Amino acid sequence: MIEIDIREKSFGEHDVLGNVRLEIAAGECMAVLGPSGIGKTTLLRIAAGLEDDFQGKVVRPGRIAMVFQEPTLLPWRSAADNIQLITNVPVEDVKDALERVGLTGKQNHFPDQLSLGQRRRLSLARAFAAKPDFLVMDEPFASLDKDLARNMIDLTVELLKDTQIATLLVTHSETEAGALATKVFRLEGQPAMLTPTEVSS
Repeated sequence: MIEIDIREKSFGEHDVLGNVRLEIAAGECMAVLGPSGIGKTTLLRIAAGLEDDFQGKVVRPGRIAMVFQEPTLLPWRSAADNIQLITNVPVEDVKDALERVGLTGKQNHFPDQLSLGQRRRLSLARAFAAKPDFLVMDEPFASLDKDLARNMIDLTVELLKDTQIATLLVTHSETEAGALATKVFRLEGQPAMLTPTEVSS
């Protein structure tokens, strides 16, 4: 069980987050909606352990994977290397990871030889290949056209269903939240706090 209990997060005199509490069990995906600048990425960074200057506590497992807005791939390494060097998984697991996201035969391609959609798939493959207990996703489908975003959402739904990883998704898209999440919250106010909400998929 991942427990996120933030009482206060400020930048200087600017209060960003107020009382924010989330519990995420294995197989659950929590989505946090909100406009740009409300504090979604700050919440995500605290949850992932990238930000520790806050009042409160977070209980998280040791194995965490992240999927960012941009694929954050090593441009001088092949698709296979981008998975193996980060996750240290066996070669056969790299092949399986690429197959699961529709990148069969692309293991020797470099990121600049892949389309944006393929780079996003590679980023997903890397995250799931790590076999994390906690997956954190920061606007993972931003800048994709509608059809490609839908394909990526469908792929992520399948991967989450197969792996049952506890997941935190931050997004501005109700469509993404409705398709992926078991529970959806809206981050709003100043300082921002969570409000349970319902969205359609």
